[in-house]
Amino acid sequence: MHDLPDRTRCRSSGTLPSVQRSKPCRSSDQRNLVWSDNGASVVAQNFLDTRTVDITIDSVALGHTASARIILPNRFGRQAGASWPVLYLLHGGYGSYVDWTKNSDIAGLVRERDVLVVMPDGWSLGFYTDWWARGGRKPGWETFHLVELVQILERGLHAADRRAIAGLSMGGFGAVSYAGRRPGFFRAVASFSGTLDTLHPTVEPISPGPYATWLLQAHNPADLLQNLRGTKLFVSCGDGQVGPLDPPGTDPRQHRRPVRGRTGPAEPGVLRARHTPWTRPHLRDLPRLALVAVLGT
Repeated sequence: MHDLPDRTRCRSSGTLPSVQRSKPCRSSDQRNLVWSDNGASVVAQNFLDTRTVDITIDSVALGHTASARIILPNRFGRQAGASWPVLYLLHGGYGSYVDWTKNSDIAGLVRERDVLVVMPDGWSLGFYTDWWARGGRKPGWETFHLVELVQILERGLHAADRRAIAGLSMGGFGAVSYAGRRPGFFRAVASFSGTLDTLHPTVEPISPGPYATWLLQAHNPADLLQNLRGTKLFVSCGDGQVGPLDPPGTDPRQHRRPVRGRTGPAEPGVLRARHTPWTRPHLRDLPRLALVAVLGT
């Protein structure tokens, strides 16, 4: 653990860096808490280094706590009152909020950038959706990400409304679905090997029953493309065949056919490969493309 400034040593005060006070942090000090409109709040934070912090949010939408890893802007703390563009990175199925820092060079990419990078938890198979359970809409991952987390970032870290979002696999679906369901909310969207037509006959349902079918249709990127006019969109996918990046002896029967048709106003990127996203050397293109879109450089 790095020797951090005093302002970073409070782990459970429910504060965020920009609203820290000079006095010692105490969990009972309610004045420093950062809340969303529905009452979700930051209950813990842990700095991994001077710019990387994990926060834990007691989420009303989820009914439990969830975490997000945040990389702070390069000049954060040196420009009081400044607002910062935001890049959201969504993980894939059976992943977690640590995946992007663990498996990509996102930290190096933004080392000298003034952008907030936010990598939230999306559960192992949460599919970035508000689900129905026992008569209620929990766990509400969409509400957690696009309402609770966004408001907490705006109030605690001065997040601006200049936003980009990217994801891989399940996160690629989530990125395009979120942008389609919230027109104009994101300036740029990037998907790496995401399912962009959940009702395509080659796509296996993630849950049986008519409700799951209706829910995925309501979140289906292919049916939301008209809402992405004016949004920069990048889509990268495999072509379902064994390629040069696959290990020797790869069984082609393990491949999934790519989703074709209704791709909308996207810049395509087609790779001959199977679906093993974190092994791809060009994975760094996703956050780089989104950064260029949100920052303009």
